[in-house]
Amino acid sequence: MNRLLPIGVFTLLSWFFFLQAKGIYHLYAQHRHTYFNCDAILQVHKEDAELSLALNYSFQGDNGIAVLKGTLRQGAKVTNVSRKNYFTFIYENGFYHLKSTSAIISPADNSNTEEVARYLPRFYLQQGMIFDFEVYPIGREGLVFSTGYVPSFFCARS
Repeated sequence: MNRLLPIGVFTLLSWFFFLQAKGIYHLYAQHRHTYFNCDAILQVHKEDAELSLALNYSFQGDNGIAVLKGTLRQGAKVTNVSRKNYFTFIYENGFYHLKSTSAIISPADNSNTEEVARYLPRFYLQQGMIFDFEVYPIGREGLVFSTGYVPSFFCARS
């Protein structure tokens, strides 16, 4: 009987440490998916137009911000795009479900929102819009964002 007591205590302590380690790993994984920053270069070509943007994403728990800066070239006409989009998000099984809470146009932006909307999802331009995407980590270098089966852009960790 005395031999079983140390084995039982060892087993109980082993389970306790295992469950603690599992919980810590879960918290770490959740934190890694909900707290990060990354930068991307986004170029959209459509007909005679080209949208060239530097895009910075910042995810902070359940809130985030996307900062867009660049140019929209439509034929000979070139306008500046400089906007911030604040959003809330939920992370579930590799999918990010975002909802824009505020879309701010900076004074440096002289583009027309309707023209920019021809090349970007309205999520980046308008409050209350929903946007879903999947993220695939590429080592420590960055993340690939995808809105379907085709990757949308690579976002380098910053």
